[in-house]
Amino acid sequence: MTILAILGPRSRPGDVALFQKQFPELKLLPTPDPTAVKENLATADLALVFGGDGTLHRHLAPLVESQVKLLLVPSGSGNDFAMVNGIRNVADSLQLST
Repeated sequence: MTILAILGPRSRPGDVALFQKQFPELKLLPTPDPTAVKENLATADLALVFGGDGTLHRHLAPLVESQVKLLLVPSGSGNDFAMVNGIRNVADSLQLST
């Protein structure tokens, strides 16, 4: 399984490390541009987005186009989309990833 981690500007190394323990094959894209995201999603089975509404919005077009499964790991300033979907914190995301 290929798992892609898209890191937003507020993503925390400790949060990413929790997922790296669970998914050793995790491929990190720190502060990616949309072209890199699109290229890497072509071979991904799952995308983890470490960020908030802005990070999700920035990469929404290639995420939708690829139809790759998505899990948001809330680490933005508002995290409204995550909250509306019952993901209140990193622990919730970790639980959903199992």
